[in-house]
Amino acid sequence: MLAFRVLVVDEDAFELVSLSAALRLHTINVVGEANNLALAENLFRSLQPEVLVVDIQFDGQAAILLVKKLRKLNPALGIVLTTSCPDLRLLGILPKDVPLGTQMIL
Repeated sequence: MLAFRVLVVDEDAFELVSLSAALRLHTINVVGEANNLALAENLFRSLQPEVLVVDIQFDGQAAILLVKKLRKLNPALGIVLTTSCPDLRLLGILPKDVPLGTQMIL
């Protein structure tokens, strides 16, 4: 079984702790938690996670720009975008703005 290193990013403290705890409960290797994008970028560089889980609702376009920037640093980076918004257009995010996935060979 592979244990991917995961970084969780969410500005809401309750959601951040809850999501991280839920992932750990399911034996996901959460290596870091960030409550803002600057901290997320610093932790990404130091912890080198293989997967990034980020709530894009709190910072919309800035979060999208961050995941694109981090994907350039690591083209194999797995990205999971979370939001409670049913339509990303309400956040000013168009489908073409969302980074496409890459195929991972396990």
